[in-house]
Amino acid sequence: MPRLMTISAAMIALAAAPPALAAAPAALVEEVSGAADVQPFDCVEAGRTLALGSGSKVVLGYLKSCLKEPITAGTVTIDAEQSAVAGGKVQRERVECDGGNLHLIAEQTGKSGVTVFREAPGTEPVVRVFALSPTLSLGRHAGGAGATVVIERVDRLDKPQSFKATGATLDFAKTGVRLARGGLHRAQIGEDAVQFRIDPLAIDGPTPALSRLVAF
Repeated sequence: MPRLMTISAAMIALAAAPPALAAAPAALVEEVSGAADVQPFDCVEAGRTLALGSGSKVVLGYLKSCLKEPITAGTVTIDAEQSAVAGGKVQRERVECDGGNLHLIAEQTGKSGVTVFREAPGTEPVVRVFALSPTLSLGRHAGGAGATVVIERVDRLDKPQSFKATGATLDFAKTGVRLARGGLHRAQIGEDAVQFRIDPLAIDGPTPALSRLVAF
């Protein structure tokens, strides 16, 4: 009888345990060509392995270290700040990005499943964007019937703008939308929001994905 009670107690404790938390993303997939089990703007967590076929290429951007890695062929193991590559070729370049806040938001996403801010503007992390046309990675809002993204200025009174996004990202460079240098903005989908500031020296033109990334 005591043994039965012990097993029952263990089963109750297991049932009451909280679900496992999702691993925080470590890197962003910027480009893919050839055979690879990822898509552009996928976020990959530390410990994941990617197998690249001969001639296949993936470009990774690390959220914390701001390293851009074009990798050709081989086996790629994602780490916290750079990849370990076996049987392939990797190049590394440090690009301008807000590694601290990108990584912080990625950690929060991994803990809660989504980045949610409901406090007054100015209390959440602010991602610095180094291009006039940022790219919003929609996270769990990607796909399906699409999402409505509302962009509004936080540092001054201005009319909010609404955009319909049907894929994994909303790329303002493709739609021709340019935001003001130095402006503090808030992007919102439903109750989920993130703030970002356009750097005063932001580039008007092609920039690495990490330099213009705003992620939900």
